[in-house]
Amino acid sequence: MLYKIKFNLIAFMVFIVLNSFIVNALGLTLPYNPVNGYGEAAGLPGVQTELMFLLQNGAENDVTVKVSIKEGTNIARISGKDEILIPAKTKDIPLPVNIKVPKEAKIGERYLVILYIQTMVPKASGTSLGTGIEQRFYVTIVQPTPEQIQERKTNFRTATGLLIVLVLIAIVFFIKKHKLANNKKKRR
Repeated sequence: MLYKIKFNLIAFMVFIVLNSFIVNALGLTLPYNPVNGYGEAAGLPGVQTELMFLLQNGAENDVTVKVSIKEGTNIARISGKDEILIPAKTKDIPLPVNIKVPKEAKIGERYLVILYIQTMVPKASGTSLGTGIEQRFYVTIVQPTPEQIQERKTNFRTATGLLIVLVLIAIVFFIKKHKLANNKKKRR
């Protein structure tokens, strides 16, 4: 009995030593400062913003990861591909996450978003191990600042002005074309 315990212990130690060379240095840099383990990102009712996370790979080999939103899919979406190749020894692979706050959101409301990153194991057969990172953050609805309100008004005025100019150009083009067509008919 004692021999069996020693054998199992030695076999386990050999397994650990043989697998200790496998290092997965996958990381995720946050675009905010975590508070109590959770991040806080600010959102405005009815406004879409983009948070830029950075993926890191400190290992010697390239790693492919699959990115998904486990919770908060009602306001958060991965921009671009959900499978990303992270080259070895890099710290700056962008992972954009779009946040679209509902118009009816109330000031002070908080939405939990859980971002999940999982390594893809190439040619998996038998037993294979992968690594995952689960990053939680809150999107807190805040009151717009006077500058943000002014920027919205300016953007609306600019868009309205541009639309008016385009409509006027279309009208002038239509009138000239119509006059040109009438002049050709009169010449015949």
